[in-house]
Order: sequence, then structure tokens, then C-alpha cells
Amino acid sequence: MKIDEIKAKYRSEEYVIEPGDEESKNRLLAAVPTMRPEKDNVLLFKEGAQTLYDVMGVIVEHKLSVLRIEKREPDLETLFMEVVER
Repeated sequence: MKIDEIKAKYRSEEYVIEPGDEESKNRLLAAVPTMRPEKDNVLLFKEGAQTLYDVMGVIVEHKLSVLRIEKREPDLETLFMEVVER
């Protein structure tokens, strides 16, 4: 099995969101119950009842500042642990 196939198999629907300021961070945390702080000014969001499009709607509606939104990819250590545990 190739690395890309393993990543696809164990990928979560989790996104990293980096707000541009503290106010945007606080509004996102208040508006999206499934969002949680990770470190520094980075938030994690896992799709479920709300999708990434819902979160983007909140960003647009409240004119929030966001520096980046990206899908979280598992690192090699996480992939290794997933494969070994199964």
C-alpha cells in the first residue's frame, strides 16, 4: 500500500483554521460548537452536524479575519500508529 492510499484511508474530516485576530477566534469558537482551540492562534474543526461550508458562512456573515483554512493531514507517526494498532 502506498503512502497516499494510507493517508486517504486514515484521513479525518478535520480542518485547521487560523483566525487573523483574537475577536475572530472568539466569534468562531462561540458560533461553531464543534470547533476547539489547538495551540496559539489555531483552531480545529471536525465536520459533522456542521460542514466547512457552514463555517465559511459564519466567517463571511460576521466578516471575520482568517489567515488560513486547510485540511488536516495525518503525519507519518500518526499513520504508523493507526496501521500498527489495527
